[in-house]
Amino acid sequence: MWMGHYGDENTNSMHVGDTTTPSARAELNMKEKQRMSKMNDTIEHLRKELEAAGVSSKMNKQSILDNTLHYVTMLQNDVVIAKQKSEYALRMAPAMMESSISPLERYFDMSSVPKCIITTDIALVRANQAFLTMSGFTEGALRHPSTLLACLSVDTSRLRTIVRDAMETRQPVRAAVENGFATSLSMNNLVFTAIFDSSGTAVDCIEVVVVASSHQYRQRPPTGHITV
Repeated sequence: MWMGHYGDENTNSMHVGDTTTPSARAELNMKEKQRMSKMNDTIEHLRKELEAAGVSSKMNKQSILDNTLHYVTMLQNDVVIAKQKSEYALRMAPAMMESSISPLERYFDMSSVPKCIITTDIALVRANQAFLTMSGFTEGALRHPSTLLACLSVDTSRLRTIVRDAMETRQPVRAAVENGFATSLSMNNLVFTAIFDSSGTAVDCIEVVVVASSHQYRQRPPTGHITV
C-alpha cells in the first residue's frame, strides 16, 4: 500500500512578518495537516480505483487527477454510445417484430376472408381480424368454449358432426349454418378443412372459412336466447 504523501502544489507558506500568535499558528498548522491528510486519502482512493480499472498512474496528484478525468470522460462516452444503441434498437424493434412474422401468418391475419383455426375438439387456436370483426367477439372471448361453439353454429351438435366429417373424410366440408355472433344471428356458408401435422398423416386442427351468404342479418335477442 502506498503510504507516502502527495506533494501539495497549493500549500501556502507562512509569510515573513506574520503577526499570528504562536497558538493560533499551531491551530492553523493542525487544520492544514488534517486537510492535507484527507486530500491524500482521497487521492490514494482514486489511485486504487484507477488501478482496479486497469489504469496505472504515477505517484503524484497531477497524474492521478489527469487519469481520473480521462477515465470519467471515457465512461461518459460509453454512456452516450450505449444510449444511442438503445434508441436505435427501440426504433428498429417494430420492423424486427414484423420481419419475424412469416408471410403465411401475415396472409392469414390480414386476409379479407373471415377465417379461424380450431382444434379437433373445437377450441380456438387463432382467428384473423376479418373473423373477429364479423363476429363482434375478441379473440379472448372466443376462447370460451360456449362462445366459440355458438359463434360457429347455434346448432352445436351439428357443428360437432361437421368437424368430425372433415376429419374423417379429409376433404373440405361445406355447410350452411346459423352463426350466433355478438350482436346478431346470421346464416352463412362455412367451409371446414382438415389441417395435417408435420408428418402429413394425422389431422392436427381444422380451418374454418366463413363465406357470407345473401341472407340478411337479424338482431340477436337481448336475452341471448335463440328464437325459431
